[in-house]
Amino acid sequence: MRATRTKHLDRTINVAAHLWNHSVALHRRYYKLFGKSLQKHQLQKHLAKLRNARLRHWQAVDSQALQAVTDRLYRGWDAWFKHESKRPPTFRARRKYKSFTLKQSGWKLLSPGELRLQGRSYRFYQSREILGTIKAVTISRDHTGRHYVSFSCAEIPQPQPFVKTGIATGAELGLKSFLTLSRGEKLVAPQPFKRGLREVGRAKRALSRTRKGRRARRQAAHRLANLHRRGAHQRAAWHWATAHDLAVKFDVLAFADLNLQGRPARWGRKVGDLGCADLCRFHGSSPPRSVYTAAATSSLSRSLSGSSCARAAGWFTIATTTRV
Repeated sequence: MRATRTKHLDRTINVAAHLWNHSVALHRRYYKLFGKSLQKHQLQKHLAKLRNARLRHWQAVDSQALQAVTDRLYRGWDAWFKHESKRPPTFRARRKYKSFTLKQSGWKLLSPGELRLQGRSYRFYQSREILGTIKAVTISRDHTGRHYVSFSCAEIPQPQPFVKTGIATGAELGLKSFLTLSRGEKLVAPQPFKRGLREVGRAKRALSRTRKGRRARRQAAHRLANLHRRGAHQRAAWHWATAHDLAVKFDVLAFADLNLQGRPARWGRKVGDLGCADLCRFHGSSPPRSVYTAAATSSLSRSLSGSSCARAAGWFTIATTTRV
């Protein structure tokens, strides 16, 4: 999202970061004093009182955006108690805080590609049609300072089913050939980071020659972040295209349910450049451009070479495509 007045969006995200850190500090202090967790409605009531009285600069964040910050905090605590995350919510630097969310007020979609946020109009590039009823709007910021807008919608119409092909196959992720199908086909990943490794190295050396706190260092860090963003977008675009082609071609696709966490420690950069976990995540989600649904199975991994998909159903994660 690019606009001439994105400085107001940056200011809102920075204030939201202040709200987050203040909420984390209050939660910890309350637990140390009373030995129990602070209730969410008590925290929201206290933050609203501070926002209207002593800390007036917090009014840059909408009241419902303030509630969204506390909702995110308690979702993090719930995930930690359920052992779904590695650590509890903690403090975040202002430059690392990425987004704020508006629910029912503070925004209005004027037209396709034009949005009003907190009294100011912004134009943005709309990548796809907005389906369903918009329930929340999230403004996010990446490491390069670019802003993005995402819409959370309800009552989304079901996508059109694909035509059945009657073909089922299995797939195994590798390093030399990124994806090997049981039919003998092999897909080779482009590895965009490897292609731009020399340019990334020059940008890193230029960054190391600058002094901390200087404008030249910020500019060098921005150039390096742009290179990484470009590689990530190229990798994601290839993954989405590959996932769509597989969804159109096959009715059932079985992935080897491998443990991908140990691969980066052994093979390092190449595993991250291939993005094996990202492709599995795209197949397991249901975006508008891919209608995959995944069902998790046991973690026993075996080779799919020479085996049927019916036999592999107990050993692999099965991804099926909605068809007619």
